[in-house]
Amino acid sequence: MFEVKVIFREQGITQKSVQRKITTQAVKATMQEIGLFWHRRFLPEHFKPGAAAKYGYHTRQDKWKKRKLRETGKDVDLVFKGKMRDMMVSFARVSGSAKRVRIEMQGPEYVYYHNKGREATRITPAEEVELRRMAEEFFHFKVHEIIMDTRPETTKVG
Repeated sequence: MFEVKVIFREQGITQKSVQRKITTQAVKATMQEIGLFWHRRFLPEHFKPGAAAKYGYHTRQDKWKKRKLRETGKDVDLVFKGKMRDMMVSFARVSGSAKRVRIEMQGPEYVYYHNKGREATRITPAEEVELRRMAEEFFHFKVHEIIMDTRPETTKVG
C-alpha cells in the first residue's frame, strides 16, 4: 500500500479550485487504472523464473522442488502445470474507490495454500515506484480531463 501525493502544476488548477467531487472522481479512475496496469504488467512477472528471489517467496522443500523438476522440467515456484497462472492472468475485475483498488481474480482452490495468493500479489520497491509515478501522471491527466468536460460551452451570439 502506498500514498500518492498530489500537486497541481497546470496554470489555473490549484488545490483550492479543484472541487472535492472532481478529485474523488479522478482518484477513483486512477485507482482503477493502477489496478489494471498492475494486473497486465506486474502479475505475469510472478510466474517467471527468478520470481521467488525477486518477490521473496517462502522457501519450498527440496523434496517438492525435485518432484516438480522431474515432472515438469521447470523450477518456477508459483507454476506447476500453469493452472493458477492461467486463471489469475486471464481474468480480473478491477474496482476502485477514493481509498483503494480491489482486484478480483479467479484461481484454483490451492491458491490459499501456503499464502500463494499473497505471494502472487506482492510488489517490489521498484514496482511501487513505477506504480506511484504512473498514478501521479494519470491523476493529473484525469483531473484536467474532468475539468475540461465540466466547463460550460459558450457560444458567441450576434
